[in-house]
Amino acid sequence: MCCLARPRYSVLCPVPYSAGHGFATLKKKPIFYYLDFKTDSEGCTGTYHLVHPTDWCVPPTSASPYIYILKSLHYHFIYVGFTKDLKKRFKQHNNKEELSTKAYAPFELIHYEAYRNMEDAKRREKYFKTTKGKTTVRYMLKEYLQASK
Repeated sequence: MCCLARPRYSVLCPVPYSAGHGFATLKKKPIFYYLDFKTDSEGCTGTYHLVHPTDWCVPPTSASPYIYILKSLHYHFIYVGFTKDLKKRFKQHNNKEELSTKAYAPFELIHYEAYRNMEDAKRREKYFKTTKGKTTVRYMLKEYLQASK
């Protein structure tokens, strides 16, 4: 499949991997995969599947827009945000430079997604801030959130 047939965005997500099971414990280092969209021969319907980064034509750059999810280390608080510089933004949150999160610092980064398109990333962030999106986040990270209680 050539690059032009790929969707306008890709999702970068950590997928723990171990031989035989496909998933590993949180102690093992995750392998990062891209979520890709494959269509049928008519191009009408499709499914998402994981693609190893070396199989991807153009990986996200450091200037890619990101959405991220932070969890407070001391409080029961989860924050969803959007940025183009994930490392800098994470430091700002932990250094209490952000008014909306300074009372809940320090944080750990529990999930992020990289996009190729700014509008797609903003749409995903808005979704994660809705009631349905918060339910999705809790379901996506269910085992992690239960283990960290």
